[in-house]
Amino acid sequence: MMLLTAGNVAAQVDPDPDGMSVYFDTEGLDFCYETSGTPEPETVTAYLLLTRPTADQVVSWEARVAEDVEAFYHHWTVVNDASVIPLTWPDLYVYVDPPLETDGTPVVLAYLEIIFFGQISPHAIITVDGIPGSLSFPPGHPGYAPAPGVPITCNLIHDSPGDPVAWINHPDDCDDIIASGDLTWGAVKRLY
Repeated sequence: MMLLTAGNVAAQVDPDPDGMSVYFDTEGLDFCYETSGTPEPETVTAYLLLTRPTADQVVSWEARVAEDVEAFYHHWTVVNDASVIPLTWPDLYVYVDPPLETDGTPVVLAYLEIIFFGQISPHAIITVDGIPGSLSFPPGHPGYAPAPGVPITCNLIHDSPGDPVAWINHPDDCDDIIASGDLTWGAVKRLY
């Protein structure tokens, strides 16, 4: 598990603006999780976050969110009484009313509750991508809108659509997943 802190300040893992990914905290710090390793029941919550939003609100968003989970139970919930139209999992077209306000900090769009029961080393792999055939965003990229007709393409924490963005019990797979954009030395130092 990676914890990035400097005093009372923590830096999000993905340095890019308008990121959309899954994390195991609401601050956008942990994209890997290890279970306790016992057969006792264990609940894990994963959050679909919009990180470093550049707009001041979210009125709609769309993404393909898929998971490969070995679990007793798992269920996604969209926040803020949002309407999901059409309900065709894993493709989500979401309209939010009232809009989600943003202030540059991570915004929870949805969350996944996973209950492991009687499994010593269960696993989960989660991906976030664009919806195939979307007319609003480039192929492979999710996005959101701060107002009708104003699409903002989201960056992914990885370079290739279809690659996993979050893991449970796959810590070795978490190496080298941070988005590889043009980083300044200051941006790298902010991560730590």
